[in-house]
Amino acid sequence: MKLLGPADYKSMLWKNGRGTTREVAVSPADSALNGKPFAWRVSIADVESDCEFSTFPGYDRSLILTEGAGMELVFDAAPAVEIRDRYTPVRFSGDWHARCRLLNAGVRDFNVMTVRAQLSHTCEVVRRHPYAIAWQPRSETLMVYCCKGGVTLNGLDGGQLGVEAEHALLLQPHAGAAASASLQMSGMSGDAVVLAIRIFPLTQVRHG
Repeated sequence: MKLLGPADYKSMLWKNGRGTTREVAVSPADSALNGKPFAWRVSIADVESDCEFSTFPGYDRSLILTEGAGMELVFDAAPAVEIRDRYTPVRFSGDWHARCRLLNAGVRDFNVMTVRAQLSHTCEVVRRHPYAIAWQPRSETLMVYCCKGGVTLNGLDGGQLGVEAEHALLLQPHAGAAASASLQMSGMSGDAVVLAIRIFPLTQVRHG
């Protein structure tokens, strides 16, 4: 279990050098965008102007707008997608060439990537509280990222834990853990918004 905050995130250029990103977490930990391949990666990107996105062949991607008026993604292999609503996941292939056109000023987006041959992922947006997040600790990585408002979490070995805005709780799979678990979440304020990211092997049986 790791509690991560902005001071822990690694700032870097995009793979194509056209923008900047903050890497929240990556596996394996010694992966690099232009070096050792990663199995999964979670990051936050700031997009200040129209630009080409980096390609990630062999990966599936999810993008969630968290700040700004929105963007249009123009793909070479699929219809364009206009993203105006915040906290609405958009999934697409990392193989596709994508150009971003800003609808107004700059934006910030949250990104999840998993290698297609081994893993998959889901992005759940939680706005109502209290809320229970079910997960499978033996095989599933769970990240709880607080976009705004702050939340308290119960159901962990250490008891209750608070997660502030722009902070993340990362729970890695452990062979000796229970087959299933539930994480109870309560917002510190009425406007709390949380992203629950699950990363799991393709062989895992999904429930619910």
